[in-house]
Amino acid sequence: MEADRSKLVGGYLGQTAIKTDEVIGQAVGGVLFIDEAYSLAAKDSSQDSYGKEAIEVILKNMEDHREDLVVIVAGYPVEMADFLASNPGLKSRFNRFINFEDYSPGDLFKIYGRFASNAQYKIGTAAADKLNLVFDAAYKNRDRQFGNGRFVRNLFERSIQQLASRIVGLPRVTDETLTTVEAADIPDAELVSPTPRKMAPIGIEIPK
Repeated sequence: MEADRSKLVGGYLGQTAIKTDEVIGQAVGGVLFIDEAYSLAAKDSSQDSYGKEAIEVILKNMEDHREDLVVIVAGYPVEMADFLASNPGLKSRFNRFINFEDYSPGDLFKIYGRFASNAQYKIGTAAADKLNLVFDAAYKNRDRQFGNGRFVRNLFERSIQQLASRIVGLPRVTDETLTTVEAADIPDAELVSPTPRKMAPIGIEIPK
């Protein structure tokens, strides 16, 4: 079962407990994955009390269902550290951590190739060369919010948009033209806005 703040927090405090209980009820006997869990303890949130209530309900259910419920929380490293520090019960429950390293430029190229293959597109030779340059630059200039797979997906989608715009003005279009990504279709690295990744690090509470 996957959830985030929107699925756990209600419009008022009583509703938050009910929503959180319902979500956890669906996860009992399996895994509850809470994405961007730090948003439940955001210091600058005007609805912080709602998030705190959700955390308290989660902790109670983790204790009540410690034999048949695995809870995984995910988010940015710094924010997740603040999240775990927001409630003493979180620190005692989540004691296993996995940090996902950023993909290498070669990995990013493979991901792009998979997106293209799944969508029945081919990558031209010059386009492949430019992609390698883009991924090298993006990797070297990455910050802690580097998007990894999502960065590649956005790049691929923009490439297809530019391909479509480019072929509109061609006098003759073939199946090869329609399905081949060329260098002109690849946005420059600085034109592609990175998007936050969601999976680093995570904390796991495993039934004993």
